[in-house]
Amino acid sequence: MKYIKTISVNGSLAHKTRHCLFPSTCYLFPMIDIINTLCALLTIGFGLFGFVAPRYTAAALDLEPTKSTMGLSEMRASVGGLFVVAGLAALWLDDPVAYAMIGFAFVGAATGRVLSLILDKPPVVKVLVFGGIEAALAAAFLILNLG
Repeated sequence: MKYIKTISVNGSLAHKTRHCLFPSTCYLFPMIDIINTLCALLTIGFGLFGFVAPRYTAAALDLEPTKSTMGLSEMRASVGGLFVVAGLAALWLDDPVAYAMIGFAFVGAATGRVLSLILDKPPVVKVLVFGGIEAALAAAFLILNLG
């Protein structure tokens, strides 16, 4: 079963198609838009920490500064700007594939945390908290948008 959402973009019509994963869940489509928006806003919010407060984010992640400020640049780029722009782009495009791509990015982050648990022996509680958030966002974005 398909759900087709029609929206007006600059006077023309654009169609967004969603497929029901299970026929009994088709009534959830309006909720999917709300959850996608909330998850994208969370992604932007978390990204803003790295983008505008890299020293705070580095301290929260137990990253120590060195003689160079390259670490701050990396925080602003990979922990901050990447997720801010990904969230904004998904909201702007408003397409299931855009939201799913953020989900795949969070799968990569959560997978990195699992590998770190195995190889690096980091503080378990911190890894479980941050990894749990990443895994939950990955699941939400992928389950809702890959029907």
